[in-house]
Amino acid sequence: MESRRRSAGKLLAEAITGDASRLDLFSTLSPLPFHGGTALRGPLYVPGILWHSVTASNIECRQWQFLTRRIKPAQ
Repeated sequence: MESRRRSAGKLLAEAITGDASRLDLFSTLSPLPFHGGTALRGPLYVPGILWHSVTASNIECRQWQFLTRRIKPAQ
């Protein structure tokens, strides 16, 4: 994950300094179609966002407890 962040940072840095050739490759990519079409996009988007918010906040809470209380993280 960290190497992807570095790669994205390098691409943006190159674009800022004037060499946007590698960044322009992303403009040729098209997004994948949503499985289920437009009829299911909205109804499936809401539970997906809810699930992400619940799991992300739970992970952040555990990390915060680990950092502040020095408890052993759950495995």
